[in-house]
Amino acid sequence: MAKEGIEIVKIFIVDDKLFFHQMYKNFFEMEGYEVIGNAYNGSEAVSEYKKLEPKPDIVIMDHIMPYRNGLEAAKEILEYDSEAKIIFVSIDQNIKNLAMDAGVLRFISKPFQMQSLLDNIREIAEEQ
Repeated sequence: MAKEGIEIVKIFIVDDKLFFHQMYKNFFEMEGYEVIGNAYNGSEAVSEYKKLEPKPDIVIMDHIMPYRNGLEAAKEILEYDSEAKIIFVSIDQNIKNLAMDAGVLRFISKPFQMQSLLDNIREIAEEQ
């Protein structure tokens, strides 16, 4: 549960695998965070992000997805909202520089420990 007086971090999950949505949601809720949206491909990520009010504090973005990959979706979200805070998650280490150059805040290589993701979320949330 979030501490009194501290705003709950709102998270938007973008991944084409239902398993990851469920795992993230369970983990984040145990940590006192709120999942405010889900998208299962890059095209849906952009359209859902634009609809979300309030905007999420953090977007967890997978790379390899149908219809539009995570890099394309991240670029479009950042064009729409330059304040978007995206943590990019990928097994493809070769995409890291492109993702960082596009404006994502963090890049986490799959597979990863959930604690690493949580540490990155906390660091970003504290910077806000």
